[in-house]
Amino acid sequence: MNAGRALWFSATTVAFFCGIAACAESGTADGAAIPSPSEAHFAAGRAAAEPDFPGLVTLCDAMPPAVTEARVVGNEGRRPEPPPLGPARVFDNLLFVGNRGISAWALDTSDGIILIDALASEKQARAGIEDGLRALGLDPEDIRILVISHGHGDHYGGAPYLVGKYNPEVIMGQPDWDALADPDNRINAPGWFDVPEPDRTIADRETVTLGDTTIELVVTPSHTPGTLATLFTVTDGDNAHEAVLWGGTGFNFGEHPGRLETYAASAEAMRIEVLDRDIDVLLSNHANRDLAHEKIPLLAGRGATDAHPFVMSPARVARGFEVFRECALGHAARIKASGS
Repeated sequence: MNAGRALWFSATTVAFFCGIAACAESGTADGAAIPSPSEAHFAAGRAAAEPDFPGLVTLCDAMPPAVTEARVVGNEGRRPEPPPLGPARVFDNLLFVGNRGISAWALDTSDGIILIDALASEKQARAGIEDGLRALGLDPEDIRILVISHGHGDHYGGAPYLVGKYNPEVIMGQPDWDALADPDNRINAPGWFDVPEPDRTIADRETVTLGDTTIELVVTPSHTPGTLATLFTVTDGDNAHEAVLWGGTGFNFGEHPGRLETYAASAEAMRIEVLDRDIDVLLSNHANRDLAHEKIPLLAGRGATDAHPFVMSPARVARGFEVFRECALGHAARIKASGS
């Protein structure tokens, strides 16, 4: 057993038994310190992140402040535009059309484009999605389906523009639409952006087919109540790979242990599915999470026999979901221990 695996086993074992006994940091008979449940989970999360997920390990650091209307409105007009990240055909049928801060992904099918997320604004949708598709030889007029991963405006802010111009079918998780439909009860930030009305909502798990491509949309309560994970096949020459696009990564919903535990349960369910289905590609809708900004430039110089920078083994992808699970459980345990 290597050092990383030993640390993971030790930390998660302590977390499990401390969870049963509700133990706090203390000492053993031989004087060795026993970490608190939160520290044990954080240690497990950091160990699982090595060496593949430096973009996820920060989830075990201090939680960000909750997204609120005041924060969103206060930042409007003052937040700089994210740096560009050029469009790229990451797989034969999957294109990156986002920017350095926010990702949008386009599946190129035999009957048009399935677009996953719309970026934060009309300006970003024009520069990232429209110009990006054209630069890669596709026509934005062929956008047939728009999947909104979750109900935060940085992922649906460009949707009103795209829907008004191209009229794609809009799909969203039912719980997120329920929250967004009520202007007094929108998810975290009632005053975010104009909300596109979906043509179809997903309550649990459904497949969506366009031409020769079928995707599976799964409600994974986590980042928001109706966050959608998207599962699909990507191709790389003669090789096919199974991909999961995790729809919401951060814990920016405030210090609510129940939501963190729900996040952990969703991550664990997906970890099991990753192993069952041999999913070997993990994608995010923020480039700093899946390191798209580092991996995309590697594609240009990739040789015929070089490994694909986005492909890893299912066991390695599963460790990414261990990071989600353990960091979420660590924060939940910390909040409970503090009594807040």
